[in-house]
Amino acid sequence: LGKTLEDRAQVLKWVSLGSSEFMVQATTAFKPFLGKAPYNKKVVDDALGALEKIVSTLDARLEHYTFLVGERLTIADIFFAA
Repeated sequence: LGKTLEDRAQVLKWVSLGSSEFMVQATTAFKPFLGKAPYNKKVVDDALGALEKIVSTLDARLEHYTFLVGERLTIADIFFAA
């Protein structure tokens, strides 16, 4: 989960972003295409826009670092890879 308390806090931050934002927006965007929710273009477009921002945040972080937190694999990396 991270070597230091700061690393642990960073892992928690990324996992929280994944579970509270990324998964919610991904579910909202793709459920209509799986027949699990009615299609609403605005809702889908808004969710895809939110996903794009989250992915941009991840890309910006990983442009300069190998892992999301520290110098080794953490649950934060695994969460987003899954």
